[in-house]
Amino acid sequence: MKLSEVLQCKMKEKNIDRSTLAEIVGCSRRTIYNWEHDIRIPRDFETWDALAEALGIPTESLIHDVSRSVKERAAAEAFLSSDFPQQKKAEP
Repeated sequence: MKLSEVLQCKMKEKNIDRSTLAEIVGCSRRTIYNWEHDIRIPRDFETWDALAEALGIPTESLIHDVSRSVKERAAAEAFLSSDFPQQKKAEP
């Protein structure tokens, strides 16, 4: 799951807006905006921890879900790009 999806779901569930979440986490509204739109992700564990606590989910769960999403997206992009090694067809 993307961080933006987690944020949208949990913010709606907890009825908190960007400003409130930013205040709780200790960052700017712009930072929350960047996370909501998959422009950036938190840089340090303390921020991940504060974000997870604010959203009411375990930090490890949040990081795992987001990192899996990032890996899947990177793999898909690599597959679609010319950087991905093409498999050779087996010769009969």
